[in-house]
Amino acid sequence: MTGTPYQTLTTVTASGTQTYTATVTQTTGVVTTSTATANEEYYNPLAMYYVWSNNTGFYRQLVPWSATSTSTSDTVTESVAGDGAVTMAINQVSGGYNDLGYYYVYQNLSPAWLATSGDSITVSGTGTFAINLWINPGNWGWGPTSVPGIEVYTSGTGTYGLGTTSGTTQTITYNTQFQSWQGAGLISCNGSFTPSSASIADVTADCTGVTSFALWVGVGPISPGTVSATIDATYSTP
Repeated sequence: MTGTPYQTLTTVTASGTQTYTATVTQTTGVVTTSTATANEEYYNPLAMYYVWSNNTGFYRQLVPWSATSTSTSDTVTESVAGDGAVTMAINQVSGGYNDLGYYYVYQNLSPAWLATSGDSITVSGTGTFAINLWINPGNWGWGPTSVPGIEVYTSGTGTYGLGTTSGTTQTITYNTQFQSWQGAGLISCNGSFTPSSASIADVTADCTGVTSFALWVGVGPISPGTVSATIDATYSTP
C-alpha cells in the first residue's frame, strides 16, 4: 500500500441491495393482496481509510491498525472479518489520548446528501462507538511519514462535528444534529449553522463551498482502560 491520498470524490455505489417484501392477504372485500417493499443498500468495504489519533498526531492508512505507542505503551488494533465487519479496540495504559476508527466519503452533494424525505444512512454494530461528520474531506491535507503507507494530517479545511456515542445501531438523517464543531472558521457559514450544534441540512443551506461529506466511525477517547466495538454493516435507505 502506498498511502496515496484519496483526492477524487465520486458517488459510491452500494455493493448490494436487499429487498424485503411483506404480503398481506385480505379474505373479504375487493383487495386481496397488498405488497410493500423497502430497499437497503449495503456498503462494502466499510472503510476508505483507517485512522488513529494520538498524542503525536492524526494518522491514516489503507489497512487496519495494529500498533503500540512507543511513548505510552497504549495499543490499538483493528481487524476486518470475512463478512466485512470491522472490529476496533483501544487498550490505554497511560493518561494520554487515543481515538481509533475509519472514515468513508459517501457522496458528493449533487443533490444534497440525504435531502430527500425518508433518506437515511445507518451504522449497525455492537460495543461503544461514535459517529462524526466531516466536511470536504478531500480538502484535508495529509503528508508522508517515515513509515511507508502511513500519512499524517498536516493542514487544510479540517472541519467536523461530533456525533453521539452509542452501543447500538445509529441512523443519520438530513436533520441529525452534530455538536461541538471543530474548525468551523475554516469554511464560510452563516444563518442556522452554529459551532455548538448543526445538521447536514444546516451545513447545506448556510455554508458555501461544501462539496462532500464523510462519516468517521470509531472508539475513544477514554481514560486508562479498554474500549472496543464491532461495526457489522452500513446501509442507506431507501
